[in-house]
Amino acid sequence: MKRSVFLLFVLVAFILAACAPAMRPALSAQFVALPSEGQLLIAALISAAVTWLAVQAGKLAGFDFTSLIAPIVALIVPALVTLVQSGLGMIPDMWAEPINAFVHFLVVLAASLGIYISSAKVKAKQVRGLLA
Repeated sequence: MKRSVFLLFVLVAFILAACAPAMRPALSAQFVALPSEGQLLIAALISAAVTWLAVQAGKLAGFDFTSLIAPIVALIVPALVTLVQSGLGMIPDMWAEPINAFVHFLVVLAASLGIYISSAKVKAKQVRGLLA
């Protein structure tokens, strides 16, 4: 009796595993996906944060940590994009356009803040030299 229940359980598990790839595309098409601009924004923000932390740690320790920036960013960015993507995967497809519009708004906001901050640091005399 125990053996037949076990064999039945194994048979059902194999059948479900065999059918899983066929069902997966239909399920994933119903949810919101993170646009590529959002992925690039996450990569840029993480890269900036890791660079800033490496510079600050280098000042405190007296050691140059800039060679470690690329490997750290390469580890953190895919994990964070996957985390955001899994969170967006719970949102129904009817909200895809508002979510994508909001992500694009965040990208434009981050870019404009970066331009504003960098232009505030550059003095007027330097701008003439940059444009010439």
